[in-house]
Amino acid sequence: MATRVLKEPSTVNPEDLYENFLQKSLGELKDYLSLRGLSVTGKKRELVTRAFSASECNVRVVVSDEELRLRLTVEYQQRIKSLPRDPRHIAEDEWRNDMTTWPALDLGNNRGT
Repeated sequence: MATRVLKEPSTVNPEDLYENFLQKSLGELKDYLSLRGLSVTGKKRELVTRAFSASECNVRVVVSDEELRLRLTVEYQQRIKSLPRDPRHIAEDEWRNDMTTWPALDLGNNRGT
């Protein structure tokens, strides 16, 4: 399905913005409204009016629970990668007598990172 790109409200006068919404299909209007947590019931004119009002009021897209969970999982994985390694999980061949060659360790300091 081809999606028409809607210009930013700040660069479009209200009449053109309303016309842009009028040109959208019912499915596109419903998608636009549902992403913002707004009602998707009613006739096309009602949906156009609701979408236009949402655009004028800069109603933000509501993040779904699944999308939020995915974002948090990615952020958590990135933070885990940046932590020093646990010494209990370092291979035997990585340990040396010379401390300067020892791998970086987490000594259990909680510095709020």
